[in-house]
Amino acid sequence: MAMAETRQQQMLSMALNHVSQVKDEYKGGEVARIYGGLCHKFPVMIRTCGLCQAAAFIESKEGKDDRGKAHIFIRKHALEVLKKFNVIGNASNKLSDAVRNLDTANYLLATRLITRAWIYYKRFAESILGVESAQGAEDAGSNQK
Repeated sequence: MAMAETRQQQMLSMALNHVSQVKDEYKGGEVARIYGGLCHKFPVMIRTCGLCQAAAFIESKEGKDDRGKAHIFIRKHALEVLKKFNVIGNASNKLSDAVRNLDTANYLLATRLITRAWIYYKRFAESILGVESAQGAEDAGSNQK
């Protein structure tokens, strides 16, 4: 009989799958490097300005270029974490709208879940994508090509 996974084990598994997906799809290219930097920067943005504003920022930077694609991955992965733990419904595709419409208790829960899950995203960004924290945060915030 299989044992039930803890929440932390589920977060670890999701992060591993998501970061590996980015690596496999972009073969360590620019999108993967920028995504790795955002994995380091996203929890800092949440702690600095809140989940709602961080989500709006991520969505405002989405686009067809490498940087925009990395932002799309961050949004999709954050949405999947919140859906997995039933904080938002499965129909939600916009992180900022989903978070903005939460009541206070669920907003706090969503913030806590994302920041805890992103510990694993940061670690896998280092180990799988090879993006170190200082380099990644600098690259993710850069608007230069």
